[in-house]
Amino acid sequence: MLALVQWVARVKAQFALYSVVCVCCVAFGGNLCNAEVRRVESPASPTVIARTLSGHTQVAISPNGRFLAGTTSETTITVWDLTTGQALRTLDGHTLPILALAIAPDNQTLLSTGHDRTLHLWNLQTGELKQTLSGHSDWVEALAISPTGDYMASGGGDRQIRIWSLHALSASLQKVFSGHSTFIASLAISPNGEYLASGSWDEIRIWQVSTGQLIHRFQHQTLGINALVFSPDSTYVIGGAGDRTLQVWNVRTGELQRTFTAHQAAIRSLALSPDGEWLITGSLDNTISIWNWRTGTKIRTLSRQPSVVESVALSADGSTLATGGWGNIIKLWNWQTGEEVQVLND
Repeated sequence: MLALVQWVARVKAQFALYSVVCVCCVAFGGNLCNAEVRRVESPASPTVIARTLSGHTQVAISPNGRFLAGTTSETTITVWDLTTGQALRTLDGHTLPILALAIAPDNQTLLSTGHDRTLHLWNLQTGELKQTLSGHSDWVEALAISPTGDYMASGGGDRQIRIWSLHALSASLQKVFSGHSTFIASLAISPNGEYLASGSWDEIRIWQVSTGQLIHRFQHQTLGINALVFSPDSTYVIGGAGDRTLQVWNVRTGELQRTFTAHQAAIRSLALSPDGEWLITGSLDNTISIWNWRTGTKIRTLSRQPSVVESVALSADGSTLATGGWGNIIKLWNWQTGEEVQVLND
């Protein structure tokens, strides 16, 4: 209970700068509560859920489409064979809730991180914990791996982005990017490997990875940039925000190309189809939607879910969509038809 009280106090302090939000404990589970950050628009209107701070169900699909990793409890990861739907193994090692997963291009390495401030590198094939990285002084909720798999980036509550080399047998810290005034909620690396995008409470920053130079600051009052994705040609970055909007920025010119309200609550996750034409959004309004992001046109919304949608992941061939929601609900979809294919159990 003491850990819970200390954590809630720390969260409230983190968001005390913003008079438009409150932090509410809505459910208890494990060591922490499932907390929501809500924007109060007016005394007469309902609040808008902007962020969730725990209770996350994260999903990641290996580039070869063989494996799916998902959090099946606050501190446990389950790995499935996507071709059969069979659970292969469970991974335990984190001491506090997991907030992010990513699988490297080698299809061998799974990365996980969360409230315990550590990054774990797992052998996806065997379940062996290969390495634990430390250095962040607060929770870590954002991970990104370069297209070639030679480095990764991490960020979170300490407002720093750490760049880790994955070249050698063991990962090592290479660079630290600083400058955000609030926590880092999302990271993405451009397909050409040149740019790193980082999202925080009210801005997106674009960095040149090789030099650490800040290229652009896209400032916008959004209640947090919860998810980021680059277009295949690395020209555009798309941000999904806590204020329910999608933003499309031109990385080369720094111009805001388009912004539109996409959901009734915060957008928590994004995935782009392999051809770059269709954007998939997961939201705290319990829905998953498909968009033509260039025009802002909604193509379809998948059947409404029983809980918030925290994460979405798309296989490299675009055939399978995985989604994760509260209650450790992980589903597989044919997103092109809207058909729910399978619910995965550990």
